[in-house]
Amino acid sequence: MKILVFLPKAQDVFNEDGSLQTDEDQITWFDYFSRTFNRLIWWGEATKEHRSLVDPHNMIKDFKATPSGRNAP
Repeated sequence: MKILVFLPKAQDVFNEDGSLQTDEDQITWFDYFSRTFNRLIWWGEATKEHRSLVDPHNMIKDFKATPSGRNAP
């Protein structure tokens, strides 16, 4: 999921206050953010729909140990 909200070189594109650098194209970045948010919405809706069909708690047991328990063997 983390790849869905990826901002390549954000430190080079945005000012400290969150505004775009003066040499950046606002339309291009708005289009990029639109696609990013649409993907995030799609994944959220797909997850909600799948959850209504398959109970994830029966499929994947709840995590109740230390965080290191999630690590691969």
